[in-house]
Amino acid sequence: MLLSLLTIADESKYSSLGVSLGEERYSKLPNYRAGKILAIQGDKPIKKFKYGLLGIEIKATHTILDISLDPDIAYHKIQVATIGVSTTYRYYFFKRLYTQLELGATAQNYKWDYGDGHTHDRDGTTFGLAGGVQLGVEVNREITLYGDYTILDRGDLEQITFGVKWRF
Repeated sequence: MLLSLLTIADESKYSSLGVSLGEERYSKLPNYRAGKILAIQGDKPIKKFKYGLLGIEIKATHTILDISLDPDIAYHKIQVATIGVSTTYRYYFFKRLYTQLELGATAQNYKWDYGDGHTHDRDGTTFGLAGGVQLGVEVNREITLYGDYTILDRGDLEQITFGVKWRF
């Protein structure tokens, strides 16, 4: 517990910027299709507590789901862009291992490509809640490796990413 408290005292003054890659699943498609995702996120601690840190996180993602091989679907690709702001709570298990809970608001924009060379903004921009959990290990003072699971758009989108954060 003492190691956890020392880590919290040290980490409460650093912001971080992260880049991650992974998979996004879209439940409205047949067979629950998945696509590749790129996520960029930044976070800033706001308040230090005895066992953790309260913070804020901003995350932007871009996903392309390639479904051109499915004969039952008329479109070829779906692009999903999201941006969200979350409140986070980070709890340190050991000196460098943590879990982080996230809850916030998000906006998603879907673009549908029917293979005619144009994209169609079929659904427009939708807004909703996002929730997730992150597990990370701090390699050193500047670098953190992490895995992140986020569910958003009323459960229609699930994002699983793995990445690296740089602290500054």
